Amino acid sequence: MKNLFCILGICLIITSCTSSVYYQMYQTKALTNDITVNDDAIVFEDDNCIISYDFWGENGDIGFDIYNKNSENLYLHLDECFFVKNGYAYDYYQNRIFSSSSTSVLSASISYTSGSFSAAEKRIICIPPQSSKIVSEYTINEQPYKDCDIVFYPGKKDNNTLDFTKDNSPIVFGNKLAYSIGDSETIIRINNDFYVSKISNYPIDLIMIEVPVEICGKKIPYKTERVFKNSGPTQFYIQYNYDYRYDDKPNNPMYYEQY
Repeated sequence: MKNLFCILGICLIITSCTSSVYYQMYQTKALTNDITVNDDAIVFEDDNCIISYDFWGENGDIGFDIYNKNSENLYLHLDECFFVKNGYAYDYYQNRIFSSSSTSVLSASISYTSGSFSAAEKRIICIPPQSSKIVSEYTINEQPYKDCDIVFYPGKKDNNTLDFTKDNSPIVFGNKLAYSIGDSETIIRINNDFYVSKISNYPIDLIMIEVPVEICGKKIPYKTERVFKNSGPTQFYIQYNYDYRYDDKPNNPMYYEQY
């Protein structure tokens, strides 16, 4: 009984010193040189269109903004567009029917009438000259990556980062897109390919900071919010919680009790 109380006491100490919320941060790179990165977006551009990405957010958004530079309509052929992850292709066009009693929320790939309606997903999206539309369907990754060479619940001094090349990256992903211009029957195909170049695990206190809340440029007294120290269009994150059953630290006595 005495030993049991000692073990429970140690567990309480460890738990009190351990963050309950962690973030797995992902850094990505483009696989080709025709993609550039600025402060706000990842950008591909050809003679007819500009395609912009911003992966930042939970799980990573592979959706894109496509801008028509041309003087004629640009037609995005969704039935020939795919999100590809580690060699598996996922269709952007799924021939869906959407039913709703509200007209307030619709995407570029849905046509509708007002009032109560059933909306058919569009196979082809028309983008007028000098305008853009947003297409969003998939996220890059939803489950935290685990590896014996990276601590899943790291402290300040633990190894919490893994670097990858395009050849050994655990996640290679991108969009295969197809469009045409005006009355032309020629289909132009684009491959925007990326890979995860770095994965890092952080307790919440090492990745976020408290900052004053501001409205219209004025700080609100005694109001703060947590924000990420670093963010950018080539990054995304997964939030996960501490679970002693899967703790990779050998000094956790509950690890031995469980296994």
